[in-house]
Amino acid sequence: MSDLNKAQIIGNVGKLDIKTTSNGLVIANLSMATKSRYANQAGEMIDKTEWHNVVFFKKLAEIVQQYVQVGHKLYVEGSIQTDKWTTESGETRYATKIIGSNMQMLTSKTADAQTAPKPAPTQQAKPIPYAFDDQIPF
Repeated sequence: MSDLNKAQIIGNVGKLDIKTTSNGLVIANLSMATKSRYANQAGEMIDKTEWHNVVFFKKLAEIVQQYVQVGHKLYVEGSIQTDKWTTESGETRYATKIIGSNMQMLTSKTADAQTAPKPAPTQQAKPIPYAFDDQIPF
């Protein structure tokens, strides 16, 4: 049997950083929060948030750049990778991240519209056509 390196998370986007390399490759780095709940010894319910670093490359990074915002809920699938480096002071450091190979947006347009800034009452808001729905590749 071969080895398996697979991560699956559902959570909310915390930080979002999109970069484009000099040769045009888009890289999306984001942090995602997943929450769990458990009862401590006293029976009190405790909420715990775990933060995950996720990196998307190429087409998925372009989709993140175009459609994903801080606060959106995502399903992410990928592999776990740990980077190792030595600081200038000689300390060894590690950072673990998920290299995203699949993503599904779980935030609805309705929820997204509720969090979008509202126009001032004196301005007349123009409806935004959602003609791009058929163009989303997932």
